[in-house]
Amino acid sequence: MRNLNAIKKRISAIKSTQKITNAMRLVSISKVQQFKRLQDSLAPYFNEVEKISKDYKTTSEANDKPILYVVYAPDLSLVSAYTGGLFRFIKEKEVGDFYWVGTQGYDTAIKNGLNIINDKEHSDDVDLDELAEICASYLEKYNISLIIPEYGRGGEMSLTFDITPLNVVLDDNYDVIYYPNFQEVKARYRDIVLKAMIYYAYYASKFSEYTTRRIAMEAATNNADEMIEDLQLVYNRVRQEAITQEISELVSGMEA
Repeated sequence: MRNLNAIKKRISAIKSTQKITNAMRLVSISKVQQFKRLQDSLAPYFNEVEKISKDYKTTSEANDKPILYVVYAPDLSLVSAYTGGLFRFIKEKEVGDFYWVGTQGYDTAIKNGLNIINDKEHSDDVDLDELAEICASYLEKYNISLIIPEYGRGGEMSLTFDITPLNVVLDDNYDVIYYPNFQEVKARYRDIVLKAMIYYAYYASKFSEYTTRRIAMEAATNNADEMIEDLQLVYNRVRQEAITQEISELVSGMEA
């Protein structure tokens, strides 16, 4: 009976854990859909801004600046595939400084020697307009690049990261009349490109983060089903053995 009770308690504990993982899966699905809608709604604007920016040149001054990578990281755990892919990507890149948005991986990045210029902050409640203003204040010193995650086709766990430079500047050699003047138009253009990148990279990162978490919770929920099924088989076998033993003892007693 002790074995039966232990197995029943184990099954009960797994079912309780399964309820949690399934709830987290449903939350992740909702978040995936939310950020997918936001990303898709911004994509046409983002693509047009990126397309226009390719028509302009970069100055030698811009090329000489160091790179500041803006990184969006998760606040919650259970996304090791995402953070692991992020660190692998960063190791392959040239040396630069980092603006790290998100609590996951912040301390690890510092321990690994990355130069993070900002204090630890959460990514789930970040003010993107404020972040764009902060990044704009660094444009005189840095070329700002955002690391944009893209989930692999077919929903595979591998993550690829694209790096998009924001060192494009308007060149006043074009036969164009700028109103009210070239300097103001250049500054406004730079801010528009920067804000578009800040928003798009954030939506893409959150979509990938919650997709990773959804897959992890689905796997955990399915594993719980398999564990419960295996334990139920063990329970039935032990119970049957106990019944057989009781019958044998009863028959032996009657014969005696």
